[in-house]
Formats: sequence, structure tokens, C-alpha cells
Amino acid sequence: MFSAKALNSAMRSMEATLVVLELLSIPYIWIDSKEWQSELLPHGIKGTDALKSASKDVGIRRFPQFKELIQKRKDADGILIAEYCRMKYK
Repeated sequence: MFSAKALNSAMRSMEATLVVLELLSIPYIWIDSKEWQSELLPHGIKGTDALKSASKDVGIRRFPQFKELIQKRKDADGILIAEYCRMKYK
């Protein structure tokens, strides 16, 4: 999993990002992973490995031009989150 140091670093980075957004009066919405996964991934998938595999498969089908990059990263979470936001908030 994550080391305490890596988790602390990620939390501080997130906090700094939120502070900047708030200082610049840039609105943001927090989207839980289950929200976008329930819309874009097949239903009934459980477990980190199965979710990552499904993310990779769906990402390659939806964005074949990024197949190499998705395979290298082993998932398509980032582009699928962006796609979910595009679909929901356009």
C-alpha cells in the first residue's frame, strides 16, 4: 500500500491545491472514485486489481489512440475521470 510518508505528502499536496483554488476563487467539486466508476466501469467489479484491469480495458476501448500509454500506466483512471466530468458537467 502507501507508506506513511507518501500518504502525508499526498495529503499536503491536496491541501495546498485546495488552498490555491479557494484563494483564486476557482470553484471545484469533489468526486469520489465510486461515482465515476459506477458510470463508466462494468457493474459488480470488486477489488483494486479488478478495478484497475477494468479501467484499463474500458480506457483502451474508449480511447484507442492512448492504448500504449494506458498499458504502460496499467489503468486509465485519469482519462476516465476527465471523461466522466465531460459527460456530466458539459
